[in-house]
Amino acid sequence: MKNCLLLVATALFFLFQAESTFAKQFEIPKFESGSSKLVKEKFADLSFTGPFSKGEEFSVADNPILLPPSMIGAAVVIVPGCTGVQSYNENDMLRWSEVFLAEGYVVAIVNPTISPRPKKNCGGKKSQSASRGVKDIYDAVTAAASIDGVDKTKIFVIGFSLGAQNGAKAIWQKNIDVAVKNELATPAGVIGIYGGCQYGDGRPSKKYVYKDTILPLLWLMGGKDTEAPPKSCRVLKAINKKNKLSQSHLYKGATHCWDCKGLDGFKKKAGNGDPVIYKFDAEVTKDSEKRALSFISSILN
Repeated sequence: MKNCLLLVATALFFLFQAESTFAKQFEIPKFESGSSKLVKEKFADLSFTGPFSKGEEFSVADNPILLPPSMIGAAVVIVPGCTGVQSYNENDMLRWSEVFLAEGYVVAIVNPTISPRPKKNCGGKKSQSASRGVKDIYDAVTAAASIDGVDKTKIFVIGFSLGAQNGAKAIWQKNIDVAVKNELATPAGVIGIYGGCQYGDGRPSKKYVYKDTILPLLWLMGGKDTEAPPKSCRVLKAINKKNKLSQSHLYKGATHCWDCKGLDGFKKKAGNGDPVIYKFDAEVTKDSEKRALSFISSILN
């Protein structure tokens, strides 16, 4: 009995040591407030697989980098919402990747550092910190920049829901300054699909889109989106006025997750307490793809 207790105690000691080391091992800038102060993180930097050419097998969940048949020297990072990559959105991520691959863009699909992973409903409490979400963006852009033939100044981010919000926060002036100081690659522009701009009282940790967003931003919203209501995005007017390449558009009849085939009809209560229903809209999805390509082209040209 004593030997068993000793073994358990020893195992717990080493587990505690490992956890302590793990917690101390990862420190990143406090991106939720645009501060160079370091904060402890339980997640390491993202690692990517590939690159994969057409026909090669890969897992969407393993942060793959995909190569187009013919490269144009630019890349697109795709960032899903707060649940990360799941069985019901894998095909949506692949569909979006094909949109960009067909135009010659290298594509990196991000499976964010989230644990535990919510199945469908993230609610108001997220297991990913605001800082780690922004760092995921920089990690992905840095990975895309490492591919031969990709110009590091021509890497774009398209994010969905929380992915859009983290993407927007990654081009906030204060975070760009911190990223450059830490020698992290940054996006040339961000496309936000049904993301919210601000929640609650507007404290830094609940704000994603800032007036001093210094790089081009395309923000697409749904008029019937109760999860990320367009009314939270009044800041876009100032951004669009300041940056001629920035744009925003409202699809009046669209709900949150209008491109989510696998979640068509899904119902839940959002983090703000409002009821939510997702309705897949093929027409709005197709228009979103066209606007995304046009936005990137306007920056490259």
